[in-house]
Amino acid sequence: MADRENSRVQVFDLEGRYISEWDDVRRPTSICGDGRGTLFVSELGYKKETNPKENEIRSKNANPASRVTLRSDDGSILSEIGGGDDGCAPGNFFAPHMLCTDSRGDLYVGEVVFATHAPKGCHTLQKFLKK
Repeated sequence: MADRENSRVQVFDLEGRYISEWDDVRRPTSICGDGRGTLFVSELGYKKETNPKENEIRSKNANPASRVTLRSDDGSILSEIGGGDDGCAPGNFFAPHMLCTDSRGDLYVGEVVFATHAPKGCHTLQKFLKK
């Protein structure tokens, strides 16, 4: 479960029993699996545009940028997409909120741009091809 305001992902079994949590996330908004063992986590980050009351970074990671992490089922980071300063640049994220994959394993990332005051013309959807 993505717990954005506490900057963690909580993991439960199918009966709802707590298993663990991951605290190396930057305000997670969505989790999606590809059916092949990889989990994708969209992370909003700590920009003042996406959380005006955020006065300091509460994450263990000092980088405040939005990103999508690819993780193993135990939460270990396998790879990262985005994380750059310009959230509207192709391959970076301003406010990623929704993830899904298709039958080929390609990843789609939907973003909230109006409510987060993104610059005009910032992308709302990006597709990443599985290599």
